[in-house]
Amino acid sequence: MGRLLTPAAAAALVVLTAFDVVLSAAATTWQIGTDFRMPYAVGEIARSHGWQHIYELSLQHPAVLGLGHSDLFYPYLNAPLWAFLVWPLTFIPYPVAYAICVVVMTACLLAAALLAAPSDRLHRIIYVGSAFGSLEVALGPGFGQPAALVALAIVGCWRLMKADRPALAGLALAVISVKPNIALLVPLALLMAGHTRVFIYWAAATLALVAISVVALQPSGVQEYLVLLATGPRFLASEPAWTLSRLLGTTVGLPLEVLVLIGAAAAAWLYRRRGPEVPIAAGILATLIVSPYMHTQDLVVLVVAIWMLHRAELEQLNGRMLAGFWVVAIVGIEWTPLLVAAEVALIGVLLYPALGRRRLLVPAGTQPP
Repeated sequence: MGRLLTPAAAAALVVLTAFDVVLSAAATTWQIGTDFRMPYAVGEIARSHGWQHIYELSLQHPAVLGLGHSDLFYPYLNAPLWAFLVWPLTFIPYPVAYAICVVVMTACLLAAALLAAPSDRLHRIIYVGSAFGSLEVALGPGFGQPAALVALAIVGCWRLMKADRPALAGLALAVISVKPNIALLVPLALLMAGHTRVFIYWAAATLALVAISVVALQPSGVQEYLVLLATGPRFLASEPAWTLSRLLGTTVGLPLEVLVLIGAAAAAWLYRRRGPEVPIAAGILATLIVSPYMHTQDLVVLVVAIWMLHRAELEQLNGRMLAGFWVVAIVGIEWTPLLVAAEVALIGVLLYPALGRRRLLVPAGTQPP
């Protein structure tokens, strides 16, 4: 039966992917007037006024609306790194720059899936399908969001760790700085699992990027950014409740989030001898559960977590169970309580061996510590 399920899953994902790619291509006609306008407009502000002024709303508002395609305005709240990367595109017309961004982000998502997948063709199809088979995730490149780049950075870090290249792995992981709010706890989870060199190189590269950002923004720009971040929640009032504290209120939700973070840290430590896959997945899950600022397209990193757990080859999480979690996650994008419950449950499943089956925590042929 299992041999029949895998080809059937691949076929279903191929159909979903084809459907979603067609819809995503059609959606770019209106997506051009959405998120990518923000970093592009900020890049234009940097060219005309200097980087220290990019977070001034009085400049962002006319710059964004001046690009046309929509009369909606949301401020640029991302870290400066994403604006740095988009800045060269401001020398070409906005529609061309947008098309380049869509192609690059689509390539990042495809590359992440192929790099994460096992070498056989069937699993490659399933991994690519799991990325593009969700319409919300497939729409991500069209919004001009860097979430696909974050996904590629995480997978690239994992591949380099498996190749015993911790320095390059840490440098690759630093790319999550383009949107740190969807993967920030991954480096800390790796540190908990004993991957100290990866963490050190990530920290060094990240601090260098922070220093470059501070120099570019200057004290006045840093202050403007902090003020904008403080007022940011009013622009996010319509966003779904992605966290336990938003769902249940701070009185109940915050203590539960702390427990989940402890559970994720425990999972990273417990599986430290099983490779980097579980710590990476635990770091992603922990970040998603506590991060208040996300878009539905950012949940591509949840797909990365599922890939990592599949590559970990855990007895208590086989391919069919992970496929079930994927389906629940896709449905949960539209109903966030289900999504948050699935994320918490996944951490619980990882902790299950700690209740008495510690033999699952170590590779075959070794003894538990």
